[in-house]
Amino acid sequence: MTSRPSLDIAEDLCRRRRPREAVPYLQKAMKDPRNLDAWVEAAFLAPNLDESMETLKFAEEQGEDILSCSAQ
Repeated sequence: MTSRPSLDIAEDLCRRRRPREAVPYLQKAMKDPRNLDAWVEAAFLAPNLDESMETLKFAEEQGEDILSCSAQ
């Protein structure tokens, strides 16, 4: 199973204003290092701006790593 179904469930729960229920699905999706959308969604659920920015920075670094590996 890919990480996309887990992310879809998490996004749906967030849209329904049930973020606490979304967390386990989001964590499962985040295990896939290529699923940067999961990290972006997690940034929205972070408790404060600093943690949101940290999460987005990590996603940015992951994306750069993915691009640098595919360029080789």
